[in-house]
Amino acid sequence: MSGSKFVTADAQFGNGIILRPFDNFQTVYNGVSALTPIMWSPGGQPLDDAAGQPGYSPHFLKGMAVPLGARVVLWLPVFGTVSSPINPYSWQLFWRVRNLFDFRQNRVPFHLPKQSPGVADTTPVTGGPRVLIPACYQSVMYAAAEQMSTNAPLAQPQDLHTEYIFNQPNRVMAGGGLVTPLIPGGTKGVIQQGVFDEVGPTVGNPSWTEFEVQALGDELLIGMTRTLDLNANPNWVMTTFGDYDSVLPFARMTISPDWGIYAFVGSAP
Repeated sequence: MSGSKFVTADAQFGNGIILRPFDNFQTVYNGVSALTPIMWSPGGQPLDDAAGQPGYSPHFLKGMAVPLGARVVLWLPVFGTVSSPINPYSWQLFWRVRNLFDFRQNRVPFHLPKQSPGVADTTPVTGGPRVLIPACYQSVMYAAAEQMSTNAPLAQPQDLHTEYIFNQPNRVMAGGGLVTPLIPGGTKGVIQQGVFDEVGPTVGNPSWTEFEVQALGDELLIGMTRTLDLNANPNWVMTTFGDYDSVLPFARMTISPDWGIYAFVGSAP
């Protein structure tokens, strides 16, 4: 009889998926409120594969399929504006669950057993029957000040807020050039390569910060807004290089096809 053996679980993650805005998004967003999210989707595909099919809005956005409960590692790109290396942009995560009708029609993962229609849309021209596909915001719990009483215990409030994620690395990653490593001889070392041309003081430094989250639905959608500098620049301005927000489309998107959000989905012990 063989003895018992200790078996460790290996981390299991799939290949990285690059999420980007759709082509020529800057023309569509230019002049629109900077609080309007720019959506980042797999391959820059703006619409779901089922968009426009019976039961689906023709405007139904593309999400990234994830196993509910899985670990999602996101590499969020770092960039500032043409006038400052400080990042004024924030990320917002949305989760959706698909249902049995989705699975029967499109073989997508689902966690709602319902397959009968939801509430119909009455919008002229584009309205019609709609498949039930709920969505939620990524949120964060904030503990309020402790409630005290000399007579009896009090319920303690915790406020649930929609979460906005600001990735603010030090200015080295954003263009400050303060602590780029050196190699023998005193020249600058390179941590990453192939993303951008290695000309300049800090191009070989990392271009992402990481963020890990548990999958809370069957699909993940990611939007980017600008919640800072709204008094001076309330709208997206990015049609010409030199515009306030033009670093995104002109100094990043058009230079490197491999730049965007990197998403890795899987599990780990």
